Amino acid sequence: MNSGYLGYLIMAVCLILLMTGWKDVFLRGIKGKSLLLFFVFWIAFSFADFPFATMKINGVVIVLILVTIGSFVMMDSGEMRYRAAAAGLMLGLVDYLLTQLVDRIPISFLTTPDLDLALLYSVLISLRFRPPILQVSVLTIGLLFGDLLNGIAVLPEIRTWGGPAFWDRWWVSVSVARVLSAFVSILWAFSRLKGSRLAAAVKGRKSR
Repeated sequence: MNSGYLGYLIMAVCLILLMTGWKDVFLRGIKGKSLLLFFVFWIAFSFADFPFATMKINGVVIVLILVTIGSFVMMDSGEMRYRAAAAGLMLGLVDYLLTQLVDRIPISFLTTPDLDLALLYSVLISLRFRPPILQVSVLTIGLLFGDLLNGIAVLPEIRTWGGPAFWDRWWVSVSVARVLSAFVSILWAFSRLKGSRLAAAVKGRKSR
């Protein structure tokens, strides 16, 4: 499968899920109109590359930067913004180091090395951050920063920042992080329900 196709496939699946009532499960607190505009702008800008110095910038990068800025404005406190920025930059550095290591020692476990790293990041971020706005912001900053560093590393070779391979990694990491978080939330709610029923049953027996 060519780079970028997986990203569009996941985007289509996400769009179908969000349109069929699953938005509050995966992206609670984010307006449906905002999500629809995001999809429209992603598709429109993905076809545009803007030359900058010795590299090209795909239009998706501009969309994600604007979304991240909007997410920071929506965050409740300066501490949350600091945590998101710090974690994102750290993730970008880790992504750069691991990508350079994988380029020298090709290792893959489930899919390709790049997508395996994206899966790893999604698991780590879903365990560390729970709110959707924090997860998406951290992953976006980290993957953008890591992709930029990897592009700088190959200068003067011309490379596209935020190209099709980046789309696949972003969509895999964000979608898996949200699915994991939703799954954990459902398990937690189920365990609390079972616990409350068990406590009520025990209390009922004692009252007899």
